[in-house]
Amino acid sequence: MHAANFDGEMPALDAGELDLWIHALQRNDVWFLCGPDRASMKFGCQAGQKDKLVSLEQALSKLNIGAANLKAHYQERWLSDVKVKFTLGLH
Repeated sequence: MHAANFDGEMPALDAGELDLWIHALQRNDVWFLCGPDRASMKFGCQAGQKDKLVSLEQALSKLNIGAANLKAHYQERWLSDVKVKFTLGLH
């Protein structure tokens, strides 16, 4: 999907997040986005990129790095809940 083709309601992304999404959506290779920002996660879900959103906890786990004491918005549970709510339109 190209960012110019996005037809959903644009969430309030800051300039850096918008630049990141425009860049990511133009890539043809494998990519994942790790971020604790609800607006960015909402945009990703609306843009059909839900499966490319990963938590910091999940990323660290894949690298075999301990993820103890992470704040809630960096944990897989938080991201999973956010993705479900956005997918169901419960935002």
